[in-house]
Amino acid sequence: MPLQRFIADQVYITPEATHAVADARLKDPDLWQDLVERHQRGEWGDIHANQRVVNEVAVEIGKGVVKSVFTVDALGEVWLMTSLCGSRGLPIKTVIMLAGQPLHLTD
Repeated sequence: MPLQRFIADQVYITPEATHAVADARLKDPDLWQDLVERHQRGEWGDIHANQRVVNEVAVEIGKGVVKSVFTVDALGEVWLMTSLCGSRGLPIKTVIMLAGQPLHLTD
């Protein structure tokens, strides 16, 4: 199994994603953890080739936004977005959201 390419210090799940899982009655208690682990290993899912390049560069330099898109039965596309902070010493934040939700990586 490939190693983590970056660390996710803080993981946030939007209320919409949490509610969608409850509404769909998905019983996988490890769903979010599994998706985060795939994201950290560089399994970017169903993204365009140019986004793969952006992800690779961001991970290499430790700065930028990394995006993964995974299709989950009953939910559709689930997006994971990680803001890599480089050398600023800030926590690395990952947000899990449904496709098309607004992205807010700041507190």
